[in-house]
Amino acid sequence: MSRAERDAGRRQRLLDAGLQLFATTGYMATTVQGLCREAGVSSRSFYDYFSSRQELLEALYVLSAQDIETRLKGLQIASGDTVEDVILRGVHASVGPMLEDERLGRVVEIESVGVSPALETRRREMNARIAGAIDAMLLELMRRGLIREFPIGLVGLMIVGGMTEALIAHLSKPESERPQSLDFVTDMAHVIVRIAVA
Repeated sequence: MSRAERDAGRRQRLLDAGLQLFATTGYMATTVQGLCREAGVSSRSFYDYFSSRQELLEALYVLSAQDIETRLKGLQIASGDTVEDVILRGVHASVGPMLEDERLGRVVEIESVGVSPALETRRREMNARIAGAIDAMLLELMRRGLIREFPIGLVGLMIVGGMTEALIAHLSKPESERPQSLDFVTDMAHVIVRIAVA
């Protein structure tokens, strides 16, 4: 194994440890030592890859947000697609990963909030990028005459904010009181469609 491969492996183990501990123990209660034990690396190795717990948390946040943005930008709209088809795929691209692995949802939407002004700035930047990808999808639906025209810019941000709060509420409920993930995604999509076609 080359040095680069070893470095990549250690960094990934630390990211995995952060995902596990931040989601279960909580960011504030997680220590660098705890992360190192979970990852099976030394404290010295931790500081080779991250300057602090916050930098590790930010890395997890950015990786998740970039994945969502990529998923949204990669959505293809076929000629026979309905508005409902497109919006449902868009909602699934946005929240699906955080429902498939709820640890990710907790880290991204709960544990990363209010940690520091720098991370809040990064969160706003990434939310704006995701909102831009949603706006691009809505613009294409407008271009095809599938939804009415409305000012773009504010809508994507409002959808991102609404989905975020809905996801937090969903994850905060006892599992026995939650709808199935597919039903939850479908319900969110129906609400957005009602807004888009009203």
